[in-house]
Amino acid sequence: MNWRQPAAYGISALAILLSWLLLSFEKAFAVTAFLALLFLYLRHRRLVEDLGEAREAVQELRTRLHRVEQKTDPSGSWVAPESEHLQRRGPPDRVPESGPTPIPGIGLDQVIDVFKNLDGTDDDWIMNHTQADAEHRELTPWRERSSGGQERLFTFKKPVNIPVLGKYTANTKLFFVMHVDEDRSISLVSEARAHGPPFADSIAVRCFLQFCADGGCVSAKQWSELHEIKPLGSLAPKRQIQNEVQAKAGLTFTTILQLLQGASPSESFEPNDSAMAEHPDIIDPSNQTAMFDHIMSDVPLSSVRKAMLEPDWPIDDVAKALQKGQFRRTFRSAPWTDVENGEKVRRLQYCIPLELSGYLSRFLSLPEGGGGGGQLTSWYKFQELPDNTGFKILHRMKCTNIPLLNRFLMEEITIFTGLANGSQTNLKKWTQLERTGETGAMSDLVAKQLLRSRVWEGSLEAVQSLVQKLQSSTV
Repeated sequence: MNWRQPAAYGISALAILLSWLLLSFEKAFAVTAFLALLFLYLRHRRLVEDLGEAREAVQELRTRLHRVEQKTDPSGSWVAPESEHLQRRGPPDRVPESGPTPIPGIGLDQVIDVFKNLDGTDDDWIMNHTQADAEHRELTPWRERSSGGQERLFTFKKPVNIPVLGKYTANTKLFFVMHVDEDRSISLVSEARAHGPPFADSIAVRCFLQFCADGGCVSAKQWSELHEIKPLGSLAPKRQIQNEVQAKAGLTFTTILQLLQGASPSESFEPNDSAMAEHPDIIDPSNQTAMFDHIMSDVPLSSVRKAMLEPDWPIDDVAKALQKGQFRRTFRSAPWTDVENGEKVRRLQYCIPLELSGYLSRFLSLPEGGGGGGQLTSWYKFQELPDNTGFKILHRMKCTNIPLLNRFLMEEITIFTGLANGSQTNLKKWTQLERTGETGAMSDLVAKQLLRSRVWEGSLEAVQSLVQKLQSSTV
């Protein structure tokens, strides 16, 4: 206790004494009541601050203990918990929370290859994508399990928002066991345990993911549950935690399916899209102000034209940057193909993470569990300008896996013209979002207002990234 607190008590007591000596009964009582309430308020505020400091100290202690635990449990010598769930060979005897969902174009052998990570680095392992927002991710190699199957450990650290209690940092260990059964079904059993947030030591999140051959393709099912290692008690927001677990499990399931579909042998990916090609023009550059106008000094138009006509053009890198490290297996790109009137067309398809609030997710009718990501299809048309002064690229894009978003079409026009005898390039860009088909639905009008700013920001970010790539490629 410092000197300020006794001084405050003394001044308050003196004020009360003087009020009773100098004022009427009613006024003295009012002063006393006010000072008493003020004292209680300040005392309550101090207790809240002390509680917050104590909670932060406990969190720091748990984090340090977990670090010590990790240091004494190096990769290769870790031990999976004694859990009947990780010993499981067959699915739970109940209806799955997700699936059955067919995955066309992929076989069980390819599923095994993807989960064993035979075709990529650890950073590209499929389950890494489901925790793309986590930090300090570490992954052990697969190893044989004494009771059969193979196992591996995935550790990571990520912020979590626990209903009612607030935000914390969770240090998580995610144990995996994979079995390939004689009937050629594949089971991936997982159990997650965390340290740090309240009640985290008392629970485990369990999932059972099964892939089976079904009518010439692979079908996927998933079961998930919140398991109490020890009783949570009456104060724990159990229902809210269960809802969070189910939502995250659904999102993980959808993400895995999208990644597996991206790993399947690509069917013929046509460079043209007749629906987008035949859509009436939305933007008229002669009557609209460009949203971006920039002169690239020391970047010749000829160099820009060459870069934009390459099979591995800069737009591929821009689109991959929008994926933010997720859904890399979903990326598909068709090369430029000549069409009539000396024009060229090409197409891209990829997923991007949908960073939307819970309200927007419900309003846009996202797939169960959040949808994992938005499936984008982009169509491009290359046209030379008259007198060889430059060229224009028309871009139309749709989000195809979300019904409400699929009713909107984004159109962009980017015009590249040469300046200073072609030694510089002027880039102008126009962007507009339009509802396709019949208009008038109130939900569509609201969605357009909500999406317009996001589309504008994304378009601006993309063109700035393109300028950087074009300038760096000519240095």
